[in-house]
Amino acid sequence: MGLLADKYFVENLVGKISEIRVTTFKKNSISATVKCSMNPETPMSCIEIASKTKFLDLPDCYLTPLPITENKHKYLLKLCSDQVIPQQFHAEYLALTFNKKVKDTLPDTDIEDNVDQYLTYL
Repeated sequence: MGLLADKYFVENLVGKISEIRVTTFKKNSISATVKCSMNPETPMSCIEIASKTKFLDLPDCYLTPLPITENKHKYLLKLCSDQVIPQQFHAEYLALTFNKKVKDTLPDTDIEDNVDQYLTYL
């Protein structure tokens, strides 16, 4: 993170960037306002952002694209064949790789998929 902060922010935000709670950017401006609290009475600080023309050459995080689960891949292909996903995006979904050993990493929710449960709230 230090490399990014040093490159794009004029003042050094290393160690502080994770504390930012509210940021406001304005089009064609080289500064932004930040707040490190959600309290509406907390004052905003102004930081300068380096020019957009300065590009940072970051190394790839992975050598190959990360695969998705086989079931997710099958479901996405079905969405393509059923034309739920527009034709213009099919190539992107068809190019996804999958692996039988990959497991979904999203945690299960506490909410049950029971429709009757939701109808009681209406």
